[in-house]
Amino acid sequence: MNYQKIRKQLEAGTERPVSDRQLLSVIGVALFDIGESLDHIEIMLEQLMKDDTR
Repeated sequence: MNYQKIRKQLEAGTERPVSDRQLLSVIGVALFDIGESLDHIEIMLEQLMKDDTR
């Protein structure tokens, strides 16, 4: 993961430099969202597999 790239993208939308804590918070939220999306995809795939076996 390129932290400098993420930091530059965040700072492009702010007037001040982004702190390490803010950077890690954004990364943490993004990882949490990815996890939720994967859970949702898994549920959808399981449902599709159940529908195919009927």
